[in-house]
Amino acid sequence: MKTKIAVAVRCMKDKDYTYHYANTDYLYMLDKIDALGVPIFPLMDAKQAALTCDGLLLPGGADLNPALYHQLPDPTVTDYFDEIDTLDLNLIQAFMQQHKPILGICRGLQVLNVAFGGTLIQDIPNHSQKADRHVLTHEVKIVKDSQLASILNESTQVNSLHHQVIDRLGDGLKAVAFSSEGYIEAIEADNILAVQWHPEALTHEPDQLRLFKSFIKQCQK
Repeated sequence: MKTKIAVAVRCMKDKDYTYHYANTDYLYMLDKIDALGVPIFPLMDAKQAALTCDGLLLPGGADLNPALYHQLPDPTVTDYFDEIDTLDLNLIQAFMQQHKPILGICRGLQVLNVAFGGTLIQDIPNHSQKADRHVLTHEVKIVKDSQLASILNESTQVNSLHHQVIDRLGDGLKAVAFSSEGYIEAIEADNILAVQWHPEALTHEPDQLRLFKSFIKQCQK
């Protein structure tokens, strides 16, 4: 039986409709390593998802509502969805209660930090790369003896598709990777690993595919 991974959906709106969707990059990546991505939508029961799935994947997506970390929105923060913020926070709580692994990617890292009481820098101008998302553009240094270092060694090349980063680190989280500017690029805690870059766009890179394989192996335990 395939390992079942709950994948939080994301949201987009036009003038008439709201759309909830599962990013196929994540679903294809999970299928590639013989796991099954299970999209979880708002109004679905987070506790039931945590009971029936083996792990949780929190993908990239729109910014969080800054009110969640007690800030007024920067002018650049115009595209947030309260129903998705609530979905992510409920899923984090439910999977933590079941002691099941959580992997956060980009926004996923940010919402985990906020869930643990941390804050974000709302905008870093010109930080997101102009190159295609599949292109490696910078190096991150990884803390020795961390869970992430056991997967990727002490450095790796990554992409950069975000304009927000962690400011104050959440309680109980450990920063385990850093950019050359000193921004936090990865965090860990018990059963939690999250990265700021987008490894689902880099599965042609053996290091990044190994990150997902390690997550699935942990879920199978």
